[in-house]
Amino acid sequence: MKPSRFCSMSPTRHNLSRRGARSVLFSSAALTALLASGCQGGEAPTPVQTVTAVSAPTPTAATGPSYKQASANGKALNVPVPVMPPIAKQNSKQGLEAFTKYWYSTYTYAVQTGDLKLWLESQDLPKDQAIDYQKAMDRNFAKGRWTVGGRALVQAVDVKWVKQPVEPQQVFVRVNEEAISYYAAPSKTWQASIPATKQTEVLLTTFVDGQWRINAHGIVSG
Repeated sequence: MKPSRFCSMSPTRHNLSRRGARSVLFSSAALTALLASGCQGGEAPTPVQTVTAVSAPTPTAATGPSYKQASANGKALNVPVPVMPPIAKQNSKQGLEAFTKYWYSTYTYAVQTGDLKLWLESQDLPKDQAIDYQKAMDRNFAKGRWTVGGRALVQAVDVKWVKQPVEPQQVFVRVNEEAISYYAAPSKTWQASIPATKQTEVLLTTFVDGQWRINAHGIVSG
């Protein structure tokens, strides 16, 4: 058996899809080893990928003009801004589930608008890495460019809740990510599209000063 390892990932390509935006790629064995080594007290929970159905989507701010999805003919218009529901600010299993859904909705907003602010602000990333992510996204929207697709569609969330003060809490999320295309003009792409994917991801989270923080996130591999 190959030893478990962690692989750092950064947005070094000319685009930013979430495949290049996870902080860490976790193997199941490596994740368990991480939690057992001190990130959690006591016995490390086994990352079993049983999931529960996801409820209604995160509420969004009301807008005037109608929302229009991006297409080969132009960028998305009047994209609703995700609004964090009050329950997502609770230090509870239900609060963490709601926060997780909200956080994924901020990426779907970003991929349609180029604005990663909401997606980044709940993460504990080094400043230079956060800047790199925003620069990579900015390239997708420079000179009138836009993207089509790429939304992160949450299928199910499984919070492995452990009573406080044990931290971090781990969340497994089953995500379908749409194919994404990059346009420079109507019906004219400027680089190759990225196909759709389905994967299980994990978030390591802590509750600090009345809000959830994401310490690390990645794809569960193996």
